[in-house]
Amino acid sequence: MSLESLNILKKKGILPSQKQETRKKTLKIKGFTQKDQIFLKETRYPLIKKMSVFHDQSSLEIPFLEKNYLISNLTFFDVETTGLSTGSGSVVFLAGIGQIIDNQLVITQVFLDSYEGEAFFLKKIAGLLDKKTWITYNGKSFDAPIYKSRITFQNTLNKSMANRMVAEPVLTDHIDLLHFMRRFFKEKMESFTLSSVENYFLQEPRPHDISGAEVPLIYFDFIKDKNPQPLQQIFYHNEIDILSLVKILGQLVTFFQKENYKELDPYSSSRYFMREKKMDLAESVLSSEQFNQEFRSIKMLSGVYKKKGDYQQAKKLWQRLAYESTDFDLYPYEELAKYYEHIEKDFSLALDWVNQAMQKIEIQRSLDKFIDFNLYQLLNKRKLRLLQKIHKITR
Repeated sequence: MSLESLNILKKKGILPSQKQETRKKTLKIKGFTQKDQIFLKETRYPLIKKMSVFHDQSSLEIPFLEKNYLISNLTFFDVETTGLSTGSGSVVFLAGIGQIIDNQLVITQVFLDSYEGEAFFLKKIAGLLDKKTWITYNGKSFDAPIYKSRITFQNTLNKSMANRMVAEPVLTDHIDLLHFMRRFFKEKMESFTLSSVENYFLQEPRPHDISGAEVPLIYFDFIKDKNPQPLQQIFYHNEIDILSLVKILGQLVTFFQKENYKELDPYSSSRYFMREKKMDLAESVLSSEQFNQEFRSIKMLSGVYKKKGDYQQAKKLWQRLAYESTDFDLYPYEELAKYYEHIEKDFSLALDWVNQAMQKIEIQRSLDKFIDFNLYQLLNKRKLRLLQKIHKITR
């Protein structure tokens, strides 16, 4: 941002003028203490109900990641900004940082009351985030990029002022809970905003809260008139965001610890576990009592067994799909043909399954249904290869 742009923002009242800066020294914000040109507030909560997984623990195993984390390193992070862009035009003015300390959730809020103190503001946040595991909601796309972009901007602006340079915090891991909510509840929820997750997943609707669109407007009014009272709505909004992050992680961990898979979307969850090569978790979800009778689950579970190399279990499921399914899905026929050709080396049985698949295609053709010609060509190619192999054996 150029000097000319800064002056325009000051004239409009979006950034403070010199006159406004002189009033800063007498500013008091309820619940906050002023230190090193920034405002700090600390709030403590007991670890009850949905946060109980953190109680009396030094580490936490997160089953869906198959990783163990030191609880002292878990840092719940959420920011409030002047806009939704992650570029240099938006400013972070409030950061909420939650940590588990002495069996309590300690939420530290760091507030920027004027643009002049931004370097000190960013530096304070960096000290709380450095060498920690960040837990956010959409933080990989928003909170982390916008915070880092402000550090870059300040360091560019203050090249000649060593005391204003900000070292970017090093994170040991970043768990973005939005990604996991989408993966685990894709077909269960229509919206994945934090408020939707609070309503559906936590079953804790948020009372008397402002909308995200109101946040920058309230802050801009504060910059103009220095009346801190309306800011309390933003502080409350940010504090509840942090509380929700802790509860969402706690609830997800509890679901997997208790194998309470009935609440999950088994298909998107299992696809994720298979992609991440967590086959045991994919198997646990798909073979659970709630889903193991559904053909879609059986199909995916057969794929899990195949990837694990358990061909006997996979074969049983392919045969079940072929005998019991009433649709034209050729997947079990193709898999059984592959199995008998490459694993059992029983080329006659493999050919039998290819022929059954091709018969299904002929029925589809007679009914004017869609035909996958690529699959038809592959089956035909397999058939010719199997006939050649059978011919060699019987020669």
